[in-house]
Amino acid sequence: MWVPRLSVLEHFVRRCAGSEGIDVTELEPFQIIHAQTLNHEYRLTMIDAREGRVIVEGGAYFPEPVEGHLRGSSAGGAMLRLGWIGLGLHMEIESLGHRLVTSPVRALRVEEERLQ
Repeated sequence: MWVPRLSVLEHFVRRCAGSEGIDVTELEPFQIIHAQTLNHEYRLTMIDAREGRVIVEGGAYFPEPVEGHLRGSSAGGAMLRLGWIGLGLHMEIESLGHRLVTSPVRALRVEEERLQ
């Protein structure tokens, strides 16, 4: 039986472990992440990093800021690294009753200044 490489847990763990990225659980409230994916740019303002609560804006689905949950990053499949945004991986965001899986993240930046 043929199994795609990305569906094998061992491959996913190696890919995520070697991925550069941001552990969002370490961010402070109101810190801002800019994420450039293959297709869109997103701005995520942290509300509660431990719970993954964010204000998300950008892409085709979020033209206006809206509250959501950043679940983490995946390789586009069923396995998810919680609380992490990794380069080359897909962000998974839930908002307005929908789950969005972005195109692969190409660039990340955290603003040093926080909103007050």
